[in-house]
Amino acid sequence: MKLLDKALSSLTEKQYKYLIARYVANKSAREIAEAEGVSHQAIEKHLNAAVKKVKKMFKGFFRK
Repeated sequence: MKLLDKALSSLTEKQYKYLIARYVANKSAREIAEAEGVSHQAIEKHLNAAVKKVKKMFKGFFRK
């Protein structure tokens, strides 16, 4: 859990908010964008950056 906490705390406020909305609340990028008043491309950009950061933190944690 410490690694997950560290990974999530490395995200920006928006990245964290959108990542939770997407993967915990199961909202689409379009739904998040509509609620936030921004384009879905902006949401996708933040989500992609967030996922990249989290994956980087877990690199090497899982063995193939």
